[in-house]
Amino acid sequence: MMNLFRTLSLGGLLAVGTAGLSGCLTAPEISTTPEISLKEIRLIHVDNPGQVIDVDTLVVVVNFKDGDGDLGLTGQDLTVAPYDDDAYKYNYFIQAYIKNELTDVFEPYTPPAGGTYNGLFNFLPLVEDRDKKAAKKGELGFKQDFTLENEFKPGTEVRFVISIMDRALHRSNEITTPSVILGN
Repeated sequence: MMNLFRTLSLGGLLAVGTAGLSGCLTAPEISTTPEISLKEIRLIHVDNPGQVIDVDTLVVVVNFKDGDGDLGLTGQDLTVAPYDDDAYKYNYFIQAYIKNELTDVFEPYTPPAGGTYNGLFNFLPLVEDRDKKAAKKGELGFKQDFTLENEFKPGTEVRFVISIMDRALHRSNEITTPSVILGN
């Protein structure tokens, strides 16, 4: 009887110790600064028979995670500070780099007329209450048409550096896509 009591006592102590230990361990927390990784890059070439100009469409999809879920902006957000300022009107940042054929070095490229490839993604609701903080994970896509001969010569090798920004103006890590060759 005494051995049975000791065995049960020892088993109970181990169970309490294990429960106490697991209470101290927490699941890894997700940072409130967004984090992205590349999921997919795809180039779609569209021949325009009888037309002068062909078009390539680039599709880039990134995975994201954000600890407090404050991602995306609405049209109304863009009318108030700080988002009404040109410096904060985008939340999806894309910088193109073109491979210099002579040096084999990728150099920053700015679209014609001071344009940009930066974009805006809408508020990503997780719950009805927009102000409620909750971690979010998901995917964000970017699609851009490139007019060949106007903007790029066929055979131009290009890659992109991408980041996103949340409502608290935390900028994510940057990712660099593999290069693609336009007009092939």
